[in-house]
Amino acid sequence: MNTRHILVIEDDVIVAKMLNTILQRSGFQVTNAYDGHSGLELYKRLRFPVCIIDLGIPLMAGDILIDEIRKIDPSAVILVETAHDDKSTIIEIMKKGVFDYIIKPVDFRDLPIKVERAYLQAQKDMVLHGREREEKKRIQEELEWMKWKHDHDTDFKEHAQEASIFYFLKTYLAQGAGIGVIVSLLKMMFYRPTIQDGHYLISEDIMELLKSNLSFADKTIQAFSDLDYIIVNQIPLQKISCYELYELLFQVKSDLDHYASIKSQKVYMSENRDSYKNLFVMVNLEYIEKVFIEFLMNAYKFSRADSSIMILINLENKQFEVMYLSSPFLNEGERFPDNFETIVFNPFYRLNNVVYDAFNTLDFGLGLTYVDKIIKKHNGKIKISRVMDHTSLHLEEEEKMKLNISVSFPVL
Repeated sequence: MNTRHILVIEDDVIVAKMLNTILQRSGFQVTNAYDGHSGLELYKRLRFPVCIIDLGIPLMAGDILIDEIRKIDPSAVILVETAHDDKSTIIEIMKKGVFDYIIKPVDFRDLPIKVERAYLQAQKDMVLHGREREEKKRIQEELEWMKWKHDHDTDFKEHAQEASIFYFLKTYLAQGAGIGVIVSLLKMMFYRPTIQDGHYLISEDIMELLKSNLSFADKTIQAFSDLDYIIVNQIPLQKISCYELYELLFQVKSDLDHYASIKSQKVYMSENRDSYKNLFVMVNLEYIEKVFIEFLMNAYKFSRADSSIMILINLENKQFEVMYLSSPFLNEGERFPDNFETIVFNPFYRLNNVVYDAFNTLDFGLGLTYVDKIIKKHNGKIKISRVMDHTSLHLEEEEKMKLNISVSFPVL
């Protein structure tokens, strides 16, 4: 579901109703509390991604409530309402680590913008914290694997991996659309030919099938050619600002917006910032555009229907990172393999076997292999991880699982 939950702690019923109306129109589901104690109890039970707190609430003052929520979750994303617009009051509040402040009377044009920013920040924090936990788990698993590997002969694994590549190559080329269909049609024509006046007759239906699958086969061969080229050759890089890189990312999102309607999905994206104009990376725009397209198309194809896709920007440790957060769809009986974070980049590997014709993509399991090679040519990093989403309330356990795939570029 696309529901995004907000906790509003406001004792003035009229103001609370106005806040609810504006936020609901912007796609948020609002839960209300009218004093500090009930607000704290709600937060303890449900851990809302964003809280709006009026500093003047009864039973527990807003500033004390902020401290109590911080004890539960130091990274909680909080906006405060205050009727005081003097700098000293605002500075003291901001020192508590609140995300932003709202001056009363509330500007209802500005409110949805601030809450949207806060929600995207909450999603980004969730990814970063979840990834940190996954990274610790992965390191432990790798240490255990290295110990096992040291104690056992693993030559068989290398042979099995090499054999599996050729097995998948045979499988994907021999089955489904493209080359497999063309071969089947040609066999049918040769084994049961229709000959008239010394000429082979081919029905209109078969010609249409050959035509459509020839196009698909061309795309397949081109995919192999592109992959071979990026492996063998260096690609020219140019210096551009992170602001320009964001603009390319936004343009790709706009170009692909029409795919959202196929599964009733929504895409939310972090804002561009003027500060990005002073940060630079070395990239090849043509190839990075392909990376952005691949990531977003994967999110569209393999996410649940009626779900949200988040495109988030993170800037730290001199890395400009773009994160795609989505809700993966798995068929009954399917699950994430334990080492999927690495094998998902292997040729022909696919996490989900569903193929959506409406997206007009190859679905050979080569897309992430291709972008992985591109990112390595940029001295960048690409990673994929699972994140448990505790910010979306009333979800089934399997629906709380989010998939985060990110790419980062070194900032000059």
